[in-house]
Amino acid sequence: MTITGSVVLSYIVCKREAWFMAHGILPDQENPFLELGRFIHENSYKNKGEKEIELPGMKIDLIWESGKVHMIGEIKKSSRYLEGAKFQLLYYLMRLKEIGVEAHGEILIPKEKRRIKVEFNQEFENRLKKLMEEINETISLPVPPPFEEVKNKYCPKCGYRNLCFA
Repeated sequence: MTITGSVVLSYIVCKREAWFMAHGILPDQENPFLELGRFIHENSYKNKGEKEIELPGMKIDLIWESGKVHMIGEIKKSSRYLEGAKFQLLYYLMRLKEIGVEAHGEILIPKEKRRIKVEFNQEFENRLKKLMEEINETISLPVPPPFEEVKNKYCPKCGYRNLCFA
């Protein structure tokens, strides 16, 4: 099973969500919070580089040049999932480094007018590799982690809410 940047973000937020995502189970596409996120993504940073660059296991929201530096951006509707967004971006930076592309990253939160720089370094590479091992263990399970073990503050707005609460 392939780990994607979205699975990395989801794992930090909710292991059950990451399992669903890794197994190709889509969230409720009419969830208003997902719709708002799509709207912000589509209508922000229109004149700043290339949008939606797809590579194996990656869907980079934005890529541009800043001087002689490649920059990648991850657009988020809020800072609510900041830790997950950071590791999603670190995952992209690591994957790009593996194919010989050195880049820097920024989490872009247009609604909050925030730009958060994310630098890939050895410490984060080690943490990310450990995280990837944990994710592999979880998504390799034959069934998702039990609901009771993972209920958290994000559940009420989650696109998988109806599936979990069924």
